[in-house]
Amino acid sequence: MKLSERTISVLCELVTGDKQLTRYRSGLQLVKLVNEYGANDTYGAGFPSRWAYAEEKLRDLNGTPTLAAVIREVLHPAEFSDTELDQAAACEYLNSKMKYDGYEVVLDRSMPKIRSLDGAAVEFSHPFSGSEEEAHVFIDEQQAKCEEKVREGDFDGAVTNARSMIEAVLLESSVSWWKTLRSMTGISQSSTSACRRS
Repeated sequence: MKLSERTISVLCELVTGDKQLTRYRSGLQLVKLVNEYGANDTYGAGFPSRWAYAEEKLRDLNGTPTLAAVIREVLHPAEFSDTELDQAAACEYLNSKMKYDGYEVVLDRSMPKIRSLDGAAVEFSHPFSGSEEEAHVFIDEQQAKCEEKVREGDFDGAVTNARSMIEAVLLESSVSWWKTLRSMTGISQSSTSACRRS
């Protein structure tokens, strides 16, 4: 994920909290944030201004999958709990510049996701969305893991999760097909159970 200098400046306002759309972060809190994503910095005498430090660290992360992880962290719903801050307004502010770089932040059940505007990633939904059945929940989880791994650049991991998701979809489809066939023809329950085991 590569952002322009203009967008990095806007993102810096959200990371520091200076725009008052996100939580204010002190110098120590900024160091803790970047250390969670691979830095090994310390806070103390000679520390630069919060703004300069945050902007430098964002530039270092620019062009890496870690930048997207930092954005998701700053816009995470937990960062807005117990505050008067508006998560959607913060996303909208970032999107006003990030769209020119070909990305946008979308909120999916309050969770921020970064989406490419060039159509490289296809968003889809399945007919089981919202279901609490075990197989349907598993499919939802695998879909989320695939998307996360693609964003992080872990394409082998995404393929593994996609394979598990496809197996679950095919199994659920075959079970549904057997149930429909059984109701129409009177095939026994044991045949349906055998289908689920195979």
